[in-house]
Amino acid sequence: RSSDLLWLWHSRSSLTSVLSDDVPPDQKENQLCAEFTGSDRVLVTIKTGATEANLKIPIQLSTSLRCAPNVLIFSDMEQEIGNHHVYDALENISDEVTANNSDFDIYRMQQELKDPQKVIEQLSSMRDPRMPDDLAAWTLDKYKNIHIVEEAWKLQPNKDWYLHIDADTYVVWPTLLQWIRRLDPSRESFIGSLAY
Repeated sequence: RSSDLLWLWHSRSSLTSVLSDDVPPDQKENQLCAEFTGSDRVLVTIKTGATEANLKIPIQLSTSLRCAPNVLIFSDMEQEIGNHHVYDALENISDEVTANNSDFDIYRMQQELKDPQKVIEQLSSMRDPRMPDDLAAWTLDKYKNIHIVEEAWKLQPNKDWYLHIDADTYVVWPTLLQWIRRLDPSRESFIGSLAY
């Protein structure tokens, strides 16, 4: 079964016991994920947009973040995807920033539609009028970052690590956990790729 093949990095003995037909499917998942010690000290935030969330988030949660116990999803529209709440990263942004700012045209339209499927159908190909090669959703994206960091801290303070990813970022969860065990969470660190 393909779902059983996703976790081949476990030792052969642990896989043999977990993947036997005597173990119910929900227990298999729990046993496999239990091997990732230290994951409770990591918070993963996923940044997405309303025009792509329903397409990308379910894949993230069922594959690379399958064993991540602390995941917060942020978008530019509040919604539910399966049993996961998606927070609106822009809901508390100042009116001084949004008023008369064409970057927020797509955001205002999304709030009017309030239906994720209609947003995908009607707004996924909307272009930024100043940069016709860019999607309007990409232009809006830059406003989310700092608000996601602020909200993540409010919702789940005092984690050792905060991992901020986009909806199309694949995390190799066991490798990440092995790597951060070597780092000191009490030291201030910013690890990642600087983008302008």
